[in-house]
Amino acid sequence: MSSPRAEAAGRKFRKTDSTTKRSIIPIQKFRVPSVCESCSITHTMAINDVKPKSRESGNIRSGKYGHVVSMSPRLHNGAAGVNGIVNGHLNGDMNGLHNDDDVEKDKKAPRLFTISARSEHSLRHAADDLRVYLGRQRDIRLDDLSYTLTTRRSKFQWRSSIIADDVNSLIQSLEAEDLARIKAPNQVANVFIFTGQGAQSARMGYHLLSAEGNEFSRSISRSEQLLKDLGAQWSLVKELSRDENSSRLNDSKYGQPASTAVQLALVDLLKGWNAQPVAVIGHSSGEIAAAYAAGAISQSAAMSASYHRSFLANLAKQRTTQPGTMMAVGLGQSDAERYIGKLDTCGLTVACVNSPSSTTISGDASAISDLKSVLDADGVFARQLNVDTAYHSHYMKLVSPDYLDRLEGLEAGSVDPSIRYFSSVTGKEKLEGFGSSYWVDNLVSPVLFSAALQRLCQEVSHTPLNLIEIGPHTALSGPVRQTLASLQADGLYTYIPTLVRGESGIESLMNTGSILFRSGSDLDIGAVASLGISSSSPPAILRDLPTYHWNYTTTFWTESRLSREHRQRKHSHHDLLGSRVVTSPDSQPSWRILLNTESLPWLKDHVVDNFIVFPAAGYMTMAIQAMRQLDQDRRPDLKPNGYRMKNISFKKTLTLPKDYKSVETI
Repeated sequence: MSSPRAEAAGRKFRKTDSTTKRSIIPIQKFRVPSVCESCSITHTMAINDVKPKSRESGNIRSGKYGHVVSMSPRLHNGAAGVNGIVNGHLNGDMNGLHNDDDVEKDKKAPRLFTISARSEHSLRHAADDLRVYLGRQRDIRLDDLSYTLTTRRSKFQWRSSIIADDVNSLIQSLEAEDLARIKAPNQVANVFIFTGQGAQSARMGYHLLSAEGNEFSRSISRSEQLLKDLGAQWSLVKELSRDENSSRLNDSKYGQPASTAVQLALVDLLKGWNAQPVAVIGHSSGEIAAAYAAGAISQSAAMSASYHRSFLANLAKQRTTQPGTMMAVGLGQSDAERYIGKLDTCGLTVACVNSPSSTTISGDASAISDLKSVLDADGVFARQLNVDTAYHSHYMKLVSPDYLDRLEGLEAGSVDPSIRYFSSVTGKEKLEGFGSSYWVDNLVSPVLFSAALQRLCQEVSHTPLNLIEIGPHTALSGPVRQTLASLQADGLYTYIPTLVRGESGIESLMNTGSILFRSGSDLDIGAVASLGISSSSPPAILRDLPTYHWNYTTTFWTESRLSREHRQRKHSHHDLLGSRVVTSPDSQPSWRILLNTESLPWLKDHVVDNFIVFPAAGYMTMAIQAMRQLDQDRRPDLKPNGYRMKNISFKKTLTLPKDYKSVETI
């Protein structure tokens, strides 16, 4: 099934598989970034070769809110960079990509299919076996197949996953050479990264609202009631359902609380899948949802903090005559502060440190213009954002008392002991103190996102990490990539998006679960696969699927010398002589046999004085057969006509019991 999303985001250095969607950059083993050229930040990550549908123009639309922008017109692999944040918030416009919300409403529902095995060989053959099976069962019900594969099969370390909407596309994916076959690590941990407000778009998460019985829609319903209790005269569900032409989400009055509500719902959905985080971090207002995910504040407190924050932009503009704005620059924090210090003005500040090579300057519009002229002259990337409010600057201090008053009595606790919270206000871990004063600090203080992310990765580096961005779009993929590249970390980081603009929320979250499954996360993959499946027709178990394909390419066999010599002996067992004792040397050869009347019934007829006696001819036959075997071993070219025996003496008879018991002779 053709899709606009890069499911390859979680791939370990493999080409894009058949479920590839739009350009979502995989965060894998990073290396030190190249020196920035004029007006660009070079993309240096080891990633998959994705080919997004893109415009020829590399121009970026900053949007109404923004703090983080892409520094190059196009990354060298054609993937899109991240556009701005303002308001401590991210605008998730992607460089060179269409930003329309033209999600197809009439296409068939996608389904998730998983395969796992103990070896890559077995995994490859399991995919082939399933492909052959589907070739004979083209009328199969995909809901049944998805349910059986995701819930009724054991989960092994080698894994593949496919999203398809019909049998033909599933078969094509199974036979594709670039089908992702990932060996999941023995242990993996999840980190939740929360986008700041500004990445919102019309109908974000809309399809998840209409899906039956999922935690996302239930959480949105709770948030809507909380907003009504706070005095909102508008409906959250209706705002999320509006199309692009009628959407009001670009107005912070609606966009701020709606973005937070969507993030809270995504947290509830992921936790319902058993995708629990070990650490959380948020960019600017994204910290509100991060605190909720860490258990520090309730859903009610989170929606209150976001709702009251949404009124501050217009209030700040009313209290100053000097217009404010923001500008993204291709400089680190210290270099940006050095340039600000050169100007004879105190009206500028570094509002956001997004990565070691990307900051956002906020302050007076006239001072921003002067700084841009200086940076342009020095060949430093600088782009003024299309905003009329200077967030995270002294402008916000004008309204901070109002925010503090509005949040009076906000209930807050401490972080869940199993989750670590890294603050983008302090750049360090935070355990408690999430009351109203902290959210005022979050509004007026610089966003130290890069420092907080670096600290997180350094302190939570004992296991591979899934970095899951929770928000309406993949706005933080660029800053995350640049920050982790600066660490030169030996660990393996996998960037995983949730919602993607222009894509069905069901398909987006199904991709999220698919990547988490391949990365080794211990999540309820059956719950992921059930997204969008109607409860009126529950799936059934398919009992005729191909069985597990065992791997016989490697022989696990340890054999002793005695066993090998016995198994590879040249002469077969003789009825009277038996078999050569493998430990006997050629200078003193010996043979062993168990004689009994059951295997040699004719012996019962050789009776002397009522005893079964082994006949003399039997002894001579033994001797002759022994000589023949020795001659064949020593002189294989010699073929004697016969053997002469003389001076034969039988000093003792060999009697056999009548009850079929054996007598051992050597």
